[in-house]
Amino acid sequence: MSYAAYCRVSTEEQSKGDTIQAQIQNIKEYCQRNSIVISEDDWFKDDSISGALPLRDRPEGSRLLLDILEGKITQVLILRVDRLARDEFVAQEIYQLFKKSGVSLTSINEPFDYFEPSGQLMASMFSTFAAYDRAVIRQRFTEGKIRHAREGKFPQGTIPFGYILNKDKRLVVSPDQAKTVKLIYRLYTEEEMSTQAIVDYLNAHRTPSPAHYKGDWYLSRSKYGWCSYSVSKILNTKYYSSGLYPYKPPGEKRISVPIPAIIKMQDFKKARRVAKERKVMSQHSKRIYLLRGLIKCGVCGSSYNGTSCSSKHFYYRCNRRKKLPDNLICNSPGLPAEVIENIIWDEIKSLFSNPKKLAQEISRYLEQETTNPANLDDELYNIKKMQNDLEQEKKKLLDLFAKGIVSEKDISANIEERNRGLKTLQDREKQILKQQQEKQEVVDLGMDLQNIINEIGDIVNSADSEIKQDLFKMLVDKIEVLPSQDNPKIPEVKVAYKINTQILRNNCYLVK
Repeated sequence: MSYAAYCRVSTEEQSKGDTIQAQIQNIKEYCQRNSIVISEDDWFKDDSISGALPLRDRPEGSRLLLDILEGKITQVLILRVDRLARDEFVAQEIYQLFKKSGVSLTSINEPFDYFEPSGQLMASMFSTFAAYDRAVIRQRFTEGKIRHAREGKFPQGTIPFGYILNKDKRLVVSPDQAKTVKLIYRLYTEEEMSTQAIVDYLNAHRTPSPAHYKGDWYLSRSKYGWCSYSVSKILNTKYYSSGLYPYKPPGEKRISVPIPAIIKMQDFKKARRVAKERKVMSQHSKRIYLLRGLIKCGVCGSSYNGTSCSSKHFYYRCNRRKKLPDNLICNSPGLPAEVIENIIWDEIKSLFSNPKKLAQEISRYLEQETTNPANLDDELYNIKKMQNDLEQEKKKLLDLFAKGIVSEKDISANIEERNRGLKTLQDREKQILKQQQEKQEVVDLGMDLQNIINEIGDIVNSADSEIKQDLFKMLVDKIEVLPSQDNPKIPEVKVAYKINTQILRNNCYLVK
């Protein structure tokens, strides 16, 4: 009989002190008492993963599922059935899959045999109670936040820029941060500086940005720098002047939490009036290509650049549409700038039009992405070990050559062979580190989005060209253009977003 062990803990459970290491220890003790041996590869550990996700959507759960379908496992050990699922329908799906595959399930704290009718009843009852427990925990958590908000306490985990939390869980003004907020309003309304000019000013003076403080509630291009979006967020945030922080619990009416104001209401209204005037003026200024640097040609791989046929018609065209020194010309179709920009902008606006659905999507995405695949860490460890082994072998060969034991011809071939091995390992190491870095950047983006969901609507609706360009760069990974198979003159556009949700659909559009 081939045994495997499955362990899981969610982010919520971790906050209460539950750890995946405790589950592992309990199962190991059970194995020792019953003379059961489980190889290292047959331990499946889903850390920070929700029990409401299907098994196939979990990093380690999907690996367990694959081994079961390939017949490598005949019995699975778990601490409790709620480790498999905290949703009744998900649990039943897993039980049926185990049964069809002939895999036995052993819950070391809840002894039952799922192949027996009584065991099926017990498993179903345990799963139902687990789902109920999960719902109750979420409800109590929400009720606690609502009670805090009605008592004038700050209900959320991320503290807005300009404030700090006192001992009574109420927001009070942070003198240093409030000074920066007032400075931004003064530069924008009195000095008539643009948002980008303010960004340059703040970065040049090394003014601490929101990312320097606990909370990290906005998106920025770099970890420690200001960007147009962060400045615009402050200029569009009404609670700086109204003294009322808006909190919207799920399924409840909005609650206004009293907080101290940082600026006067007249300054906020003036900033809104200036923004409106500049928006009108920008419509008559030089054309800004909002998707610059994001569009690639699917035929030749070149970038698409903005160009115009007249003062009224603007396009994105492949760089190789013009004759180049190598006499190669790309015939990929051009894109009407306004059409493609409006299509993608409408997608981004729809992303933030349903905060509740977006919050669910981002939570689901983060639960899937926050766990770094263990096999990549193991591979990195093995790469380091192999690199060290090859370096040691090179040193030994050089010692043998110095002692005259091997000839120059023999050592040259051996050293070259090991250098090729080291180059291959170095390339793979860089590839893995790049994958991990890209994954972490997307996870950070998702967490930032999660923190600003309820406040971003006003920003999007009143965004100028600079803000739109910032959001495009933050959310869009790449845009690929290919000629349509039906008509080569019609472009087929594939938009890939950095976060894959059911709202940002990553699908194709035909722009006629």
